Amino acid sequence: MVEAPLRVAIAGAGMVARLHLDAARRAGARVSASARPRRARKGGGRALRHRAGLRVGAGAGRRGRVDVVHICTPNSSHYPLADLALRSGKHVVCEKPLATSVQDAEALARTAQDSGLIGAVPFVYRYHPMAAEARARVQRGDLGPVRLVHGTTCRTGCPVRRTTTGGWIPG
Repeated sequence: MVEAPLRVAIAGAGMVARLHLDAARRAGARVSASARPRRARKGGGRALRHRAGLRVGAGAGRRGRVDVVHICTPNSSHYPLADLALRSGKHVVCEKPLATSVQDAEALARTAQDSGLIGAVPFVYRYHPMAAEARARVQRGDLGPVRLVHGTTCRTGCPVRRTTTGGWIPG
């Protein structure tokens, strides 16, 4: 028996939302809805939905059309959105930090545990195409034996500058 793919909604419209979108699709999920918070940059959600072929769905996570809600919004909204999703019977994948206080994080953990739902805080950069390519090169042996790795992450458009040791750092 073949199981249907997980149905995913993404709350948020920035760079991290795009990483979650890509990671969910690579894992075989069907990403069907996206919503941006009201205070988010105008057009961000519309642009993500247009590029990804998603429908608008601020309430989609509550109406039963999705199994998992990915929360990729500003930190202060993580707790209320995760709490709403869990109480609506949805699994939650929440960007870090899970909450802005220990009490809120503990409350979310209890809600997830009591409901039998999954609540996760991922490390989505591992699914970023650059990270996947670097991993593949190491696994193929393209680089020889790897003894030390030094790296930084930088958002798209972030200015960088060359260091005196030949590396690149956010500038």
